[in-house]
Amino acid sequence: MQRQLSIPALGLLLLFCLTPLRTLAEGLVINEFLAGNSSAFVDEDSDSSDWIEIYNNSTNGATLSLTDLYLTDDANNLTKWRFPVDELAPGQFRIVFASNKDRSVAGQELHTNFRLSGSGEYLALVDGDGFTV
Repeated sequence: MQRQLSIPALGLLLLFCLTPLRTLAEGLVINEFLAGNSSAFVDEDSDSSDWIEIYNNSTNGATLSLTDLYLTDDANNLTKWRFPVDELAPGQFRIVFASNKDRSVAGQELHTNFRLSGSGEYLALVDGDGFTV
């Protein structure tokens, strides 16, 4: 005999399955970004690359890990560029250049494998599960 779930029970099961065990919104945010950088703020190659600032605004004083999180400019490819082993203390920020140079070595200047469009586009910080934006 097969047993079927009721509609409310099925809804609760789906809600549980779709709820992440930890949320990215615990304090890591894209705080600021600049597309079309033409300022004196340059990367280690002296290029005026686009940049993205990730900020730990946690209210509980927690140091948060960036390890295995992703940045993307493509809603169809949420795992486009992955952070190396890294963490941010409360109030600390990390600059990531959106230069298309694809550099992700811990302790060194970080560069995504994409550039930002000055005319606007998608930009997201994605959890390590590869789908929680």
